[in-house]
Amino acid sequence: SGSMKNEFSMTFKLKTVVEISEIQAGIVNFWSNNNELYIEPSSVLVEGGMSLNNMDMICTLKKIKDNGFANHAVTVFGRNLKSFTADSPKDLKRYVQTKLESMQNFRVKYLKFTMRKGVNCCVENSALCFSVNKNRYLGINYFSIMGYDMTKVGNYFAQIVES
Repeated sequence: SGSMKNEFSMTFKLKTVVEISEIQAGIVNFWSNNNELYIEPSSVLVEGGMSLNNMDMICTLKKIKDNGFANHAVTVFGRNLKSFTADSPKDLKRYVQTKLESMQNFRVKYLKFTMRKGVNCCVENSALCFSVNKNRYLGINYFSIMGYDMTKVGNYFAQIVES
C-alpha cells in the first residue's frame, strides 16, 4: 500500500446477497526485511451495501486474542454481529422481544474493508529506529464472512419470524 497512504481499502463483490452474522480478518502484525515493513493496522472498518454507490458503515472490527494465529505473526480482528449484551430479565417474553428488535440485519452484496495504518515511531537509537524510513505495508492473511445466503433462506426465514 505504499509509504504515503494512511488507509488501504479493499472492496469485494459477493456472489449472492448475504445477511452477515460474523466478520473476521487476519492481518500480519509484524514482518520486516531490508526494504519493507509490515505492521498491523490501528483499525479495520467494514462497510457494506447492495451496490457500490450505497454502502453503509457496518462496524469496526475488534482485536481478538487467537494464539494459533499469533504464533504465525497474524492478528485477528473480528466482530459477531448477532450478539447482544446480557442483562437480568424481569419479564422473559419482553426481554427476548427487545433483544430481537435490537439486532441489526446487514444484508449486503458488496463489502469494503478499510484498514488504517498504525503510527510507526521509535525512541532515538532504539532497535526499531531502522524501520522508520522503510515503506510500510499491510499483509493480509485472510478475510472470513459468515452469514446466511438469502437466496436459499428466502420465505422460510420469514415464516419462522412470523410464527
